[in-house]
Amino acid sequence: MMLSPPTKLTFRLSLLIAILALVVQFVPQVAIYVPIPGFYIALAAFLLLALGNVLKGF
Repeated sequence: MMLSPPTKLTFRLSLLIAILALVVQFVPQVAIYVPIPGFYIALAAFLLLALGNVLKGF
């Protein structure tokens, strides 16, 4: 399996989602407005980055 680097957009989007996961996890005032736990948001960021590595041009 050949891996390719993710595009800049994919990397930045996954980084933004990961930062959102940290904020949701550690800032209780924000967690009220986001119904998804921070772990699942971080998992989505990781899966997006993994897809960016596996799929060429993603």
